[in-house]
Amino acid sequence: MHPDLGAIISHVVARGAECSMATNGYNVEKHLADLKKCYVVCVSLDGTRETTDFQRGKNAYETALTRWKL
Repeated sequence: MHPDLGAIISHVVARGAECSMATNGYNVEKHLADLKKCYVVCVSLDGTRETTDFQRGKNAYETALTRWKL
């Protein structure tokens, strides 16, 4: 995720816009407080566990589903 993601989201929200984004779910722990300001956050999967892991790497499917501690 972009190192200035928090500042970007805050800027968008402060201007009265709804912020949304798509992510593969990696590194979300570092940005949870900022992501909670978004109207929508879409976690992208490529289909089944097998397909997602093939396309994005070992354990990508499980990682995308379990990193969210809201």
